[in-house]
Amino acid sequence: MKKSVILIVLVAMQLMVLLVMAGLRYYTKENGTNLILLTEPVDLKQMVYEDTVYLTYDAQRIPWSKWEGKARLKDGEAIYVLFEKNGNIYEPARVSREKMKGVVLRAKYQYDDTGFMHVTYGMERYRFSPNTKIESGERKWHVYIKTSPYHQFVTQILP
Repeated sequence: MKKSVILIVLVAMQLMVLLVMAGLRYYTKENGTNLILLTEPVDLKQMVYEDTVYLTYDAQRIPWSKWEGKARLKDGEAIYVLFEKNGNIYEPARVSREKMKGVVLRAKYQYDDTGFMHVTYGMERYRFSPNTKIESGERKWHVYIKTSPYHQFVTQILP
């Protein structure tokens, strides 16, 4: 009897975790903020799989002048990047360890490079639909992102 109760509780907890994960994505999709980031030109020859591409955003290289902290960051440390709209593209305006109000993406600090911090947003790998025709080129891609205080994800990429 005890073992079956424990098993039921464990299964129920796993189901709750899955429901929360799906709920966060749904909440962000319905109530999140849209933003557009530009990527560096994409070389499709470097695709690891047939339909997966690794993106490098312009917003991954941020000047240290936008950093609001006093102490330097440690590799892998969680940070928040506030974005401001410039035309129809969003650009980093401020970087902080603390959450800010506005259009914000969670990121991780990677390393320092002569006056610039390099960050990742967890959205650098994108999987295209299997029948999507894409061409390599020298132009930058527009990446459409949905973000909320709880979740962020890529909704569309337009080369």
